[in-house]
Amino acid sequence: MKKFWNSLKWYEVLTGAMGLLILLAAFVTWWFGDRTLKWAVDVAAPTCLAWGALSIILLWAQLRAANGQERAEQVWKRVMCLHQHFHDVPRLELTDAVREYLRELGIYSPPSAYAPLTPEQAKAIEIDNGTERRPPAKVLISRYLNDWEDFCGAISVGVIDEEYAIEMEGSRLIDAFFGYREAINIFRESRAHDGKMSAGATGAPPFVNKLYYELQRIALRWHRKRTEEWKMQQEKIAEVDKEADALRDRVRELTGVPPKARDTLETGTWGRH
Repeated sequence: MKKFWNSLKWYEVLTGAMGLLILLAAFVTWWFGDRTLKWAVDVAAPTCLAWGALSIILLWAQLRAANGQERAEQVWKRVMCLHQHFHDVPRLELTDAVREYLRELGIYSPPSAYAPLTPEQAKAIEIDNGTERRPPAKVLISRYLNDWEDFCGAISVGVIDEEYAIEMEGSRLIDAFFGYREAINIFRESRAHDGKMSAGATGAPPFVNKLYYELQRIALRWHRKRTEEWKMQQEKIAEVDKEADALRDRVRELTGVPPKARDTLETGTWGRH
């Protein structure tokens, strides 16, 4: 009950207080009035109106509190879904296999937004036929990106809380898309519509190719958000630096000695090394 009352909005509290005052005023009026049937009927009209309004406000507040609790529970379920079903994205064995292959290409740092695959490296992935120990490189990379695509699909349909996911996996997901973008483009081109390929009796007409579409959509949105956050951070840093410079100049005007030099003089360490 205490939690319910604390969740009330100010207008709900105000309306409830007014309803209680009207009920109290009606009772006092009837008590000190004539106490006749006509007097009771006249007093009952505003009393019932106040009681009805108060009941509606309390019912509305209760429904709103219940909806808020339900939304909080849904957010918690989406947060837990990430840890229960997507705690390893991509799967560790895929990550290790991809990194081992990349070392064969001379790539010792995972591709990222700042150091993506080159077109030549992406072409080498496409033509690789694999070895006895591993499948072809395009199969490895496809499986690796498929895990990210599943993760982004879960975000798009609301299975995972996006605000929590971007804080947990934002940088890695952005690096995954931009780092492997050249490979993704080659995969898309290999599946693009070709009139000759669909000329057979069972060939399908042209259709939209959405290979790694969810990964691209989420990565671009998160990259834009992180860029805006970076700009805001730089503005805050510049503002703080400006305040610090102004304070330093103010101290210099008042004392005639720079703050650092004055501190050195006061501690008796001037000229020491």
